[in-house]
Amino acid sequence: MDKDNPSATQNATLQIQNMTCAACSSAVERRAKKIDGVEQISVNLVTGKASLYFDPTKTTLQDVMQSITKIGYPTTQAKDSLADAQISFQKQQQELLLAMTFGTLLFLLAMGSMIAPSLFRPYLNLKPWMQATIQVGLLLPVLYASLNIYRKGILGIVHRMANMDTLIAVSTITAIIYSFWLLFPASGAHHHLTEHHQIHFYFETVAVILALIKLGKYLEAKSKKRANSALAKLFELESDTALIMDDAHQVHTVPAHTIQVKQKILMRPGMRVPFDGIIVEGNLALDESHLTGESLPVDKTILDAVHAGSLNQAGSATIEVTRIGENTTLAQLRRIVEQAGLSKAPIARLADKISAIFVPIVFLIALFSAIAWWIATKDLTFALTIFMAVLVIACPCALGLATPTAIVIGVNRAATLGILIKNGEALENIGATQTIIFDKTGTLTTGNIAVIDWKLSPNSPMSEEKFLQLAVSAEQRSEHPIAKAIAGLAKSQNIATLPVETFHNEVGFGIHATIAQESILIGLGILTREDLLDRTILQQLETEAMQGFSAIPVAINGAFIGYFRLSDTIKESSKELIQSLHQHNIETILLSGDQLATTKRIAQELHIDRYYAQKIPQEKEAIVAEESLKRHTMMIGDGINDAAALHRAHTALTVHNASDVTMEVADVVLMQNDMKLVLKTILLSKKTLHIIKQNLFWAFIYNIIGIPIAAGVLYIFGGPLLDPMLGALFMAFSSVSVLTNSLRLKRIKL
Repeated sequence: MDKDNPSATQNATLQIQNMTCAACSSAVERRAKKIDGVEQISVNLVTGKASLYFDPTKTTLQDVMQSITKIGYPTTQAKDSLADAQISFQKQQQELLLAMTFGTLLFLLAMGSMIAPSLFRPYLNLKPWMQATIQVGLLLPVLYASLNIYRKGILGIVHRMANMDTLIAVSTITAIIYSFWLLFPASGAHHHLTEHHQIHFYFETVAVILALIKLGKYLEAKSKKRANSALAKLFELESDTALIMDDAHQVHTVPAHTIQVKQKILMRPGMRVPFDGIIVEGNLALDESHLTGESLPVDKTILDAVHAGSLNQAGSATIEVTRIGENTTLAQLRRIVEQAGLSKAPIARLADKISAIFVPIVFLIALFSAIAWWIATKDLTFALTIFMAVLVIACPCALGLATPTAIVIGVNRAATLGILIKNGEALENIGATQTIIFDKTGTLTTGNIAVIDWKLSPNSPMSEEKFLQLAVSAEQRSEHPIAKAIAGLAKSQNIATLPVETFHNEVGFGIHATIAQESILIGLGILTREDLLDRTILQQLETEAMQGFSAIPVAINGAFIGYFRLSDTIKESSKELIQSLHQHNIETILLSGDQLATTKRIAQELHIDRYYAQKIPQEKEAIVAEESLKRHTMMIGDGINDAAALHRAHTALTVHNASDVTMEVADVVLMQNDMKLVLKTILLSKKTLHIIKQNLFWAFIYNIIGIPIAAGVLYIFGGPLLDPMLGALFMAFSSVSVLTNSLRLKRIKL
């Protein structure tokens, strides 16, 4: 992309058909990069989509799509619909059925006449050209079902972008031409007569190879469909209709696309929320598992936000729409998951480089092997068998699918857990994390101040119950966060509040209230001014402050009675997370702009390895940059003041209610305030990388072992010769094995 002038660059997502192997996706990328104005393209073989960045002053989206289409890969602008994918899948099913049916019939006819000649006597009595005619008649439907293979294979040769289909097309066309050649006397076909005086054509070999290739492609498509199941489910959460009430108070069902922002819609039990909005009347119990991964319903009431895709399990409400269409949280979630699947992990670069030269190398090996065996044996049929076997067994598919399938499934699995991973590079980097740097407020803590406990003076003439009742009642009138925390004790401690007779709030000092003829003063400033705190009490309050607590003194009827201790509360999940991280030998650092005493207390309570306090954003950025030079870092923060520091870490993670700037910088977003998800993210990354390495190992080993065997290496030492049909079977299932291995990520325990 043009970093100096980012506004000149446009982004588009393309839907590309007919890609079946790594060479296909590589060919698409190479074709696009040749176009002046294309700055970046990343093709995903699993999803069949590409993320394109281009300069509209130099080229158009239409030109790029036409250029890719010309080399055999029909390209359109991607739509947020699964209908086309389903149609394509059904077409593959039909082609497979056609190829398998006639391929099996041809195989039975050709091979059965050799194994059980008495059953095929009428066929054997026919002249060779008539036998060939029957076999070709059965082969034609198989060829028809495989037209796409030949179209792409031949275009690959024309545009010098050979792919797997090129290998299949060349090998099978060679076999067909050779079979027809056997009909001519000049071929010396008498050398190829079977014991039943029958010419052994290669039509059934072609049919079986194509049928097995179609089977492999179908199984791949089925596995890819499963790999994208989480994304498919997000599409299914869309609601096509909405309920509205007209001026006559009549309820109507209307198409969802007719609803506008600020319009009011109705929700009933069993309905899905069609848009983002705010409840203006009523109550709902919503299943938000698509966002948070949490299956328990969340109670929503007036002024609470609701999100598109949520399922209403109970209650009715009126919602004012705030976001529609592509601006809803559901649409944004879908885009993040899809874009992450389109991105490439660094580990994929090696596979991409090899895929680009794989097919030409295989052609050379096949040609060299065939010529060598022809010279050695003087047997053209034997040489042809070697040529076909090498071309057919070679599989760039497994190589091309090794990384993207694991990335797509890993990102999808993360989404089901309430973890949004924005790109493949982040998914790979997360697993390498050695040090995690935490912001404090809103990350490890709730960000909400709360009463920890309270202490009464030893000389207090008042009971604890009376003290709490008067103090809590007095704070009901105040809007200050500390006052709200104390007032909240009425609910948590089941305290019956009393009516407030008089109330006065002195900003910066505290409050003065009268309740049941009792005079209540709350606040350090007001009690100090009234000289109600002796030296011992002041020292005690100062000690509390040094330990990171806010101490709020209370005086009643002119006498100090006690004080409340308040603090930003630590999330319960934070304690479990830090403990688990240490068990996995991950260093923890607390980086806060808060006071030293508070930061130290939080760090010690959580057993964090190191801490920094009273740091401004620039200092935070410098610390993270320095730590990132030493070890592989992850930074976790949610405030706008964390954005620069997040950018300096190898991986940036935030929570869903973070600032917009932080959300933009972050590589990973947690959709619920459960810090235990951080460890799950790391473990998922490690598992995904492990699966990728397994896939690449299998893809390389398969070709390293399979190609020499197909070339006849074992035959030299008295071993078997690989039949091309068996090679096609191995090739088909090598890709399926890689996909199946990747699918383990869907159920692997974290």
